[in-house]
Formats: sequence, structure tokens, C-alpha cells
Amino acid sequence: MLHLAGRKGDKALVKLLLDYGCDPKKKNKKKQSLRDICKDNTEILGLLRDRFPNNNHNNNNNNNNNNNNIRGVNFLTKSV
Repeated sequence: MLHLAGRKGDKALVKLLLDYGCDPKKKNKKKQSLRDICKDNTEILGLLRDRFPNNNHNNNNNNNNNNNNIRGVNFLTKSV
């Protein structure tokens, strides 16, 4: 949803989704972050810079170390 809002250039919706905890570093199937999608939208890029001044949104830290991550919720598994 965040990527779609960025692609549409809807700054208000991007801000709302970020307020609700959407991760701007999360990549889509094409391996694009929100910053990649909005590279030509200075308003949304400015919002990202203001909100996350020390973060680089093109990093590869979104490697899903937990394979049990479903829709952003981590489920703990236990070997039996």
C-alpha cells in the first residue's frame, strides 16, 4: 500500500501510512524501496528525509531474517 501511495504521489497517504508504522525500507517484488519509486517526487523524498534524517532507504537490511514473518507479524516457532 505504501508503494502504491508513493507511485501515485499521494504525500498525505504516504505520511499517514508511515504514521501507522509502514516500513519505507521494505522492497517490492522489483526490489524497489519507497525511495526508489519516488525518486522524482521531491515532496515525498523531502518527507522521508525529514522523518528519517539518518537512514538510507536503499539499504539491503530488509533481508527477512525470520522466515516466519507474515504480513509484518513475527510468529515464534518451536521445534518439537
